[in-house]
Amino acid sequence: MIARTAAQSLAQTTSALVAEHDTLDVLTHLVDDCARAVSADAVGLVVSTGPEDLELLAATSHRAAELEIFQVEQTDGPCIDCIRSGQLTSATGREELRSRWPTVGGAIVDAGFLTAHAQPLRWRRQVLGGLNIFRSHPTPLSQHDAEWAVAFADVATLALVQVPSLGLTEVYERTAEVLRERVVIEQAKGVLAHTEGVDMATAYRRVVDRAAADGRSVTEVAEQVVADAQRRSTT
Repeated sequence: MIARTAAQSLAQTTSALVAEHDTLDVLTHLVDDCARAVSADAVGLVVSTGPEDLELLAATSHRAAELEIFQVEQTDGPCIDCIRSGQLTSATGREELRSRWPTVGGAIVDAGFLTAHAQPLRWRRQVLGGLNIFRSHPTPLSQHDAEWAVAFADVATLALVQVPSLGLTEVYERTAEVLRERVVIEQAKGVLAHTEGVDMATAYRRVVDRAAADGRSVTEVAEQVVADAQRRSTT
């Protein structure tokens, strides 16, 4: 099989998600592609099946599968920590692995791995699982590889939460809701263009820039702009 780049893998996966697909098949290929993209020797995917329950979903090798299952059984290890905290968890070298997780870390080292990097699968404010990346050499992920790990974890999350049975009527309803939000943005552009004496393109850019600076959505900022204008008109 011809090796694919990380971008090609993610593009193919997202294409599969908008067609009829087997979710497990998609995720199985995704962990394989992730391993190649970040030069990992193994990758495992653990997912939540309930508030306190975790299960192995996919792994690139039997060794990785055993380690993921062992972490679940011990309720300890890098993948468990990343799911609990919602933050990436990394450890490099025999000493760090064994000191942070005496039992699980020792098992990781005994399996021939000297680096573990666990990236949470975040869905809104919840964590749905963890993507565990193993390397046989004590080299942490570069910033570039860490960014790819986040991208693969995000796409894995989308594959898990997607509703393939969504009907066309529901799609229309969702689209209509998005369009209603777009109307608010257009109103906000008009308000800023009038009150600040700028053209519509500049007004739109100010809404977008304000959203980025405040850490809010564009729709939230637009709603505030319109609401502020309405308050001023009534005072």
